[in-house]
Order: sequence, then structure tokens, then C-alpha cells
Amino acid sequence: VKFYSLFRAKPQEVSNFLPHHERLVKCPDTKFFHYVWSADKIRPPKYVRIAPVNTKNLRKASAWAEFDLKASGGLEKALGDLGKHFQEKLIEEFKKIESPDYFLLTDDPEEKDCMVLETAIVAIAPTKAELNALGFAVELFVPCVSILTSPIAEGSITIECRLRDAMTDEIVSMYATTECDPVAVVSLSGYTWLGTAYNNVESVARMTANCFTAEYDTLKRDFPIKLFSF
Repeated sequence: VKFYSLFRAKPQEVSNFLPHHERLVKCPDTKFFHYVWSADKIRPPKYVRIAPVNTKNLRKASAWAEFDLKASGGLEKALGDLGKHFQEKLIEEFKKIESPDYFLLTDDPEEKDCMVLETAIVAIAPTKAELNALGFAVELFVPCVSILTSPIAEGSITIECRLRDAMTDEIVSMYATTECDPVAVVSLSGYTWLGTAYNNVESVARMTANCFTAEYDTLKRDFPIKLFSF
């Protein structure tokens, strides 16, 4: 557990995208997500719908708007592209596990025999070096994530997810997680997202789909060190 903790982002404050924060349970660093909660009983649906990724909490933050202004608006479009990529990867991962005997995917917003997977990118923190290069003080804050002050500060991305029963409109499961990488989330060259952010959302998409096929307590994160990163 201690080894995993060395390479795990610190859990961040949960945003208002998720209701009933008191229900969330803090998980060990070996588990997929920092915080999770599920209802005792969840009815088996005929369909699952993957909703577009929500980025409103991040976009409306004044600190994000200021940072995007420094980047000449390039980060705003990049965030939209990242959200679309995350949704596409979620759909791709859920297609691997869908079955007529289990559930099928749908894009019909009127379907009621359905569980709706709603995700949000609620925070992104660039590195200290990137902030200095852009002329920001290291004390700048973005939603839920403070800028780290270590010389080797890592970029990070915070993702939250809630599973909504379309028949009752109730939230039946949710999680929150912060993922980081030694490589910066934002590239100063052209102000574009690096592969790090895409790798992080792809990893979260795989973990999310895995939660539909096994008990959460049995799931464990991948080994935190890779020989190569592309």
C-alpha cells in the first residue's frame, strides 16, 4: 500500500457535481478511486447511456478563465476536445462488456429502463514550472486543486462520476478520483494537452467499465511504474 501511495495523487475536495458527500468512503491507494459510494441495491437496467462529459465546474472558475486567457483561448477548446475523448473512451470500454443478458448501450435520452453514467472533469492543475513560465504566482488556485509548490510538482486532473437511474432520477453510485503524472498536463508549446491528460482519462474509462464487471473491493490499480511512456 505504501508503494502505491508514493505514486498516487492526493485526493482533492469533492465538488458539488456529486451530491451527499457524507456518503462517500475514502479508499486505500491500491483501489481504483479515492472516494466511492454505491446503494445497497441497484436494479439491473436494460440499457446504459454514457452522457457527455461535464466541464462546467472547471469552465466557470475565474482562475481557469484567467489561465485560459494567458493561453489565448487555446485551453478552452482543448478542454472540450478532452471531454469528447473521455466520453468516446467510456463508450469504447463499455462496448467491450455490453451483452443482451447484461445491458446494452443506448444514446436515447428518453429511455427510462436505463442507467445514465454522468462524468465530470472538475479540476486540472498545471505544474509549478508551467505556471512560472506563463507568469502566474504558484499560489494560484483552480477548482478543488491547489497548485503544488514542490519543484517537481505534478500536473493533475480530477474526475467525478455519478450513476443515475433514469427511471427514478436517483443517484445510485458515485466516485471521485484525482490522477497525476510526472509529465505536465498542459504543454507550453502551443498550449495543447499532452498525452498525459488523454492517458489519464483513458485509464479512468477502463477502471469505470471494470466496476460494472466485478465487486469494487476486488479491483486493484495497475502497477504504478511503467518502463516507457508514450
